[in-house]
Amino acid sequence: MLLTGENETNLWSARVSYNYRSEFLSKVSGVGSNPIFTKEYGQFDFTTSYNLTDNIVLRFEGVNLTGEVSEKYAISPELLRDYAQTGRRYQLSIAASF
Repeated sequence: MLLTGENETNLWSARVSYNYRSEFLSKVSGVGSNPIFTKEYGQFDFTTSYNLTDNIVLRFEGVNLTGEVSEKYAISPELLRDYAQTGRRYQLSIAASF
């Protein structure tokens, strides 16, 4: 499920989104021929940009603002196989067109 809200004018734009994925089978045959499942997760992302001039855009992006983790397990959730915490990520950029 993906929910997105956005607003845009000639000068700026903003977008916030929430991405949710329920538990799913990520590998049919993992270690010891056991299936690997990925637990459910959801994350918020935010992007905004501002047109400094007709040719220069300032952009800010925040990914995984709630700091969600990715967990994978074999057979049952008690048998954790992988735990990935990428944390929040931010990016500030300037783009120019000529």
